Order: sequence, then C-alpha cells, then structure tokens
Amino acid sequence: MSYYHRGGRFMGERRGRGGRGRGASNFYHDRRVDDHGEDVFLVGKPSEYRQDPPIVQPLGVIGCYSVDEDRTFGHDRTLLKFIEPQYLTKEGKTKVNIDLNRGWGKNSPYTAMDEDSSLNLYQWILNNSETLVDSDDTPTRLDVDFICMRRCLTQIMKIPYNVKERWAMQAEYFRGTIYLVRYASPEELEQRKSAPPYMKKISMWGHKFEQIMTGGDPDEGVCANEEFRCVLKVKVDNFSCLLAPEVDGADPELFEEDFKDLSSFITVKCNKEVDTTDAFKVECFRKFKLNQWWAENKLSGIPRVVVGFRTEEGQIYRLENYDTDKLPTLAKGLWEPKVSLNILTSFLAFVKKMIMEAPEAVHRFERQSPIVIRHSIVPSVRGAAEGPIKVLPDWYREQLFSPSDQE
Repeated sequence: MSYYHRGGRFMGERRGRGGRGRGASNFYHDRRVDDHGEDVFLVGKPSEYRQDPPIVQPLGVIGCYSVDEDRTFGHDRTLLKFIEPQYLTKEGKTKVNIDLNRGWGKNSPYTAMDEDSSLNLYQWILNNSETLVDSDDTPTRLDVDFICMRRCLTQIMKIPYNVKERWAMQAEYFRGTIYLVRYASPEELEQRKSAPPYMKKISMWGHKFEQIMTGGDPDEGVCANEEFRCVLKVKVDNFSCLLAPEVDGADPELFEEDFKDLSSFITVKCNKEVDTTDAFKVECFRKFKLNQWWAENKLSGIPRVVVGFRTEEGQIYRLENYDTDKLPTLAKGLWEPKVSLNILTSFLAFVKKMIMEAPEAVHRFERQSPIVIRHSIVPSVRGAAEGPIKVLPDWYREQLFSPSDQE
C-alpha cells in the first residue's frame, strides 16, 4: 500500500505523532496509512506543509467574456463594470448607508451550477485556441497543464483549515491537458433546494451589494446569473493553469483598455457584521473568510477586497478596504499562505499522476473526510445520452483544433 503526501512524494510508513500544528485537529492522530488503501491523497497536518512555498502567480490576462441572465456565453465586454469612486476612498473604512432590500421583488436568483461555468470557458477556448498554443505549426495541444475554474483550486488551498468542507471533482485528460471540474453531490443539491429563505436572502444580498457598488440602480432588481469573467494563465509551481475567475469591478482611475493583469480590479464582498465581543466569531472570520478571500485574489492577482459589513436586516453602514497581501497578517496566525500553496501543488501532482496512469478514463477525486481525498475511475459514458457526468462535452472534443473552432 502507498499513499501520496507532501509535495508529491510517496511515503510508505506511518507518520509520527508530532505536535498538532497550527489550525490542526485531533483527527490527524492515530491514523494508520494501511487503513486507507491505494489511490488516496492523505492530508497531513499543517505543520507538514511549512517548507518554502512554491511560486504561485498569475502570468497575465489573455481574454475575457460575459455571461448573460440565461447563462449564455458572449465573446465581449458587455458586463464589464466599474466600482463607484465614492466607495474607493483612501481610508481603510468608509461610512455608508446601503439598503440591500431595495428592488427586492424584481430579483432573479442564481441558477447555475459549477459545470455551467466550465462550459462557457470551453466556448471561449474554441474561439481563442490560437492564443493558447506555443507553435506556428499545426497545433495538436494547448500550452497549459490544467484547465479549471478558480473554485477548484481555492477549495484545495483551504483543505488544511476548512476540515468540514466536502467536495468532489472529476477530471479528464485530452490532448495533453487535464480538465478539472467540481460537481455538486446529490446531498449538496438537496441542501440547496431545502435551504431556508433566510439563507437564500443572504446570497441575494451579496449580488445586490455588487450591483450597488458598481453603479447599478438600487431600485432595480438583480440578475444574479450575469457575470464578467477574465481568462488568465496562472503558474502553480511547475504547472500552468488556465482559469476564468469572475471579476466584480475595476477601479476607473487605474483601468486600462488593454489590461494585461487584474491589478486594477477589486473584489467586492458582503459579510455579516462581526461581533468583536465574541472571540469565537472573530476567530471564524479570520480563519475562514480571510483565507477564502486571500486564496481567490492570490490566484487572480487582484490586490484589494472591499467588504460591506451588513446587519441582520440587510443594512450596510460601513465599508472596509483590505490589501490582499496583508490578509495573512490580519488572520493572526490562524492560517499560513505557504501551507495553502504547498498543499495545492502537492495535490495537483497527485491528480496528474493518477490521471496519467489511466489517461483515457474519467477520474473522480472526492474528499471523504478531513484527511482523506480518494481517487476513483468513473465508468465510461462517452457518447451516452444519459449517465454519470462527463467532464468534456463531445462538441468540445470534436471542435478543438478543427476548422470550425475558428468560426
């Protein structure tokens, strides 16, 4: 038996019982490697990922696209938005009076799934495949190791600290590139359907906040399905990844029409006001929210987050600006960037190894417990009308590098 651990190395003996490490829990103790079998990525304690971090940085924006209210792909900048200057004061905190309930009866909720976002990215690739090859010869592969949505990578980066989060991803290898897609489990889908009204309201408040911050009419409804996404290549150690993160808005003073990175863009977040007298709530905010925001912006190269802190009733009275690079310091040691970056590169190496052992198969990676991410092979359904979800649609496989992908 063997398992994959720490930077892609195989280790065939039981780990020692060292200290728990920052952010760790008792489930890291007394676990026998042989209990997990093969095809398992076994998550170590955070202390085991504190070696020098790999280089993780955006290599540049290579395109963008819009997604309309029907989730239809548009090869344009129609939905590019700008943050209102009044919300971009130099001070760290700004007093405001924003009612997130205005125009409520006109709202259209978010209806998309993770796989829908991947399909729109594939549409962009077919329109721009020539920008993703490194040769003037007849192209046979894209010059990128992984293609996925940003959320796939941020969920991996949070593994050492968000021990309750469960997820599943599927992957396919096609023409030299690994395509990775996150899928909602049946349990997650059921939770979404049965979510109480207040949870749905919280989600819509986030979209409403973005609308107001980018100059939308607060008395008009929000169409949560609309998105503006930028396509960028990101270096993750020795891997190159193609991502298409949604971007909320740009600083109008810094924006340039031919922007090559996301340094002029700002992430907008709506968060419940943190009760500073409650130590547990303060710790949760620092441990989970700051880690999430840092991971998203780190991969995208977005330097700032503007957070609107709301009341239980959906009223925002203050905004706070955060520099992405300062978020780890604000976390007060509850998480460490190098831990998140090292586990990301280690897991991507594991994914590549598993896939290259069976490159024709559809692969599944499922987080089954805080320390176990299990790999399995999904039964082939190529060409089937129904059945287990395929990562790549047939139309993408047929059109990539064919004459029709340039039309």
